[in-house]
Amino acid sequence: MVFRVMSDPRKITVELRGAKFEALDFGGGGLPPVIFTHGTGLEAHLWKPYAEALSDRFHCYALNARGHGGSSNGFESFAWGEMAADLISFIDHFKIARPVAIGHSMGAATIVLAEGLRPGSIGRAVLIDPIILQPSWYQGEWTTRNDMMAARTLKRRHTWPSHQAMIESFRDRAPFDTWQPEYLELYAHHGTEPSGADSAIRLKCTPQTESRCYLGGHQTDPAPAVAGFTPPTMLLRGAADTDTRSLTLFKELGETFPDVRTVEIKGGTHFVPMERPADVLGEIDRFIAESVSSK
Repeated sequence: MVFRVMSDPRKITVELRGAKFEALDFGGGGLPPVIFTHGTGLEAHLWKPYAEALSDRFHCYALNARGHGGSSNGFESFAWGEMAADLISFIDHFKIARPVAIGHSMGAATIVLAEGLRPGSIGRAVLIDPIILQPSWYQGEWTTRNDMMAARTLKRRHTWPSHQAMIESFRDRAPFDTWQPEYLELYAHHGTEPSGADSAIRLKCTPQTESRCYLGGHQTDPAPAVAGFTPPTMLLRGAADTDTRSLTLFKELGETFPDVRTVEIKGGTHFVPMERPADVLGEIDRFIAESVSSK
């Protein structure tokens, strides 16, 4: 599978559920349509190389979740169930029939929750290390006192004197030190906005919003959606032993979903879409091709 070079996607701003959302329309033709959803704190442009490879055959979209990219930040709730309702609203707005939904991390969990809200909305699913956890993670009160990711994020640096300064700052720092350079550049240029004078920049998804998204992950129990999830699915993750590997119910999802294949990419971590893009794209391309040939 070969990545193509294409112009920047068309940015579209739509009102969903009374709020402004930003999405990317990569164009393309044919069926099925494809929707990409990103992880916590990330940005829709990180899917650009994937859309470049698929949009010669499929119409591709990528949605920025609430509080990310150019989407509104003014929400009382960042519960992932609300993000799932946003995704359903996006599908309805563009009249997208049974798309292939491709999501990473939070975005993958959102796809499962969206199908749970309205069964039949998702045609096929590619779930890349979905953050679906043990039942105890959805019980009790969660704050920055007991969610270490939410607490650590609040201390994250969020301003730099330039895009290049941000890239240099992240290049040798986990988790970005394992990313392919193109993805760090996409994140630096599209996950930020001007801040003050000269070339200074700041993150569009603020540390406060990212922290609230981590806490929001505890606020919607995915068990009912998981139990009723029936779309043909590919579960994919990196094979490296990382902290998310021990937390997520990846193996259990593979045993629960009725029509599923599981794939592990050698050398990849939780951030495998940005680390091993050619391998991940090859698996996605084969999976989508099967969805077309089976009709």
